[in-house]
This record gives sequence, C-alpha cells and structure tokens, in this order.
Amino acid sequence: TLSSFSLPAYALPDLPATSNFSIAHTYHFSSSTPDARPENDTIRQVQVFDNYFAYDDGTAEQSYFLNLLPSAPGRTAVEYAFYVQDTLQGLAMQFSRQVPSGSIKEFSIAIYQDIAVNGGQEELIYREDFLLPRYADTANGFVTYAFETPQVLPAGNFFIVLIQPAGGISDSLYMALDVNREENNHRYFDVGEGWIPSQIQGALLWRPLAGPPLPPSTIETQEEVLDIRLYPNPATTELRLQATTPLSTGAWYTIYDLQGKEVRHDLVRSNAPIDIKQLAAGIYIFQLGDGSKQFIQKFVKQ
Repeated sequence: TLSSFSLPAYALPDLPATSNFSIAHTYHFSSSTPDARPENDTIRQVQVFDNYFAYDDGTAEQSYFLNLLPSAPGRTAVEYAFYVQDTLQGLAMQFSRQVPSGSIKEFSIAIYQDIAVNGGQEELIYREDFLLPRYADTANGFVTYAFETPQVLPAGNFFIVLIQPAGGISDSLYMALDVNREENNHRYFDVGEGWIPSQIQGALLWRPLAGPPLPPSTIETQEEVLDIRLYPNPATTELRLQATTPLSTGAWYTIYDLQGKEVRHDLVRSNAPIDIKQLAAGIYIFQLGDGSKQFIQKFVKQ
C-alpha cells in the first residue's frame, strides 16, 4: 500500500535560459531497510527549461485535421497561459506529411486574448497570413514561424489559432498529434458553427516561443517568392509565364485541383505556353519551384 508523503523544498541554482538536467527518484522502505532489488527502485527523467510551452512529449503518433466545406473556413485553437508578462516571438510547429502534398495548403496564424467559448468574446491581438506548411528534415522535427512583429502579452490565458481559408485547397491540412496526452487538451475547433471543444485525445505539436528575440539559427527561412505573372486568368487553352528574371533550366511546375490532386507536372520550357486544354473547367492551383524559390497562384480554367 502506498502512502502519501512530502518532499523537502529544494532551491534550484541559477540556470541558463535553456537548460536540461536529469532528476533521479530513488524509492525504498526506510533508511535502515533498503530495497532487495535496487536495480528497479529508481525513476529517472530529463527536465527541460526552455523558451517554449508544450503539452506534447515531442513525438507524434497520429495526425489531426479539419474536414471543411468548400465555402467555409476552419479554425483550430489551443489555449496557453503566461504567469507573468512576456513576449511571444513565434510558434514552433510540426505538420504531418501527406499525399497529395500539403505544401500548397495556405493558412494563417493568429493570437487571440480570448475566443467565444465558455462565455468568452473574440479578442484578436495579432494575425499573419499567407503561410505555407514546411517540414523538418529530421524525425519529429519542428519548424519555426517567427512573428514579423513579436507581441507583448500580459499574464493570463491566450490562444494560438490556425486559420484555414475557404476555397477547398486548404482542407485537410495534417497537423502532428501526440496521442499520449490523456488529460484536457485545451483545444477547440470552429468549422462554421462556433467554437467546439475537441473530443479527440492528444496534444497538437504546437509550441509558442516566448522571451527574447529568437536566435537566427532557430528560424526556418521561408522560401523566397518568385516574381512571376501567370496569364491569362481565366484561361481556356493555355497559360503563359512572365518572369522578371530568367527561370533556371531545372524549374518545374505542378498544377493541382482543389482537392490537392496533382493533374499536371512538367518542366518549364522557355517562352513555351503551358497547354491546359485537357483540364476540366474549374479552379486550379499553379505551383512553380526554382531552387529555393517558389511561386503559387490560383487560376480559372474556362
């Protein structure tokens, strides 16, 4: 039978802003009666002091996504809290890879002081638009979205909200989910009917980054945007590209439908039109990659 007990207070030494140290808990009946099996009487853990908030344990077992109506946006919110005033510098996130690729699924990140749930009111503080998913090249790696304008927030609760626009292309954006968290996930979603508490077990791998400005080495550089004009739009039989600087000979383009299915993929050929006669009438996404730069635009096929 286990009985309750208290541990003596221990003052931590002064630590750097980012610190990891190990804690070992050794259990036995009394100082005079040690355990007969000392090989299994100790629990060890690594305690991390860093600049982020995390409900997750750093590993993702599943993915979380919203099924959206083509004409309606979607929002996912996670609640956090500052115990003292601090500066929110950005957000580290982990997206799950998916097929077709999620790299064209545009979204926004917003900070809300409060949302309209449990008697609250919508209080938007800050929003950044026209973001695209990025993926780390390591297992369970995070990418960082540094805010253009860091936000000083008072002590108290706040919400990080990911907003998926209407139009179909951003539907089913896969977000990494740690399903080992069984307690309150502090997560809400809105697919056009107001905020609803999520009943799916687990924590999204979202980590708000607080404190001083982020070191440049921690910030994933957004791909540069190519200065290109795609015309005509709407189009009937062909598309043309007008670039301010010549594209490389290895530039590829991909055309997706609004479900994210790839319908055309080919090299960009100098001054040659892009044939779209075989495409059904509708709205498509045109994506072009040229090394570290990219160009994405919707177009209408009549």
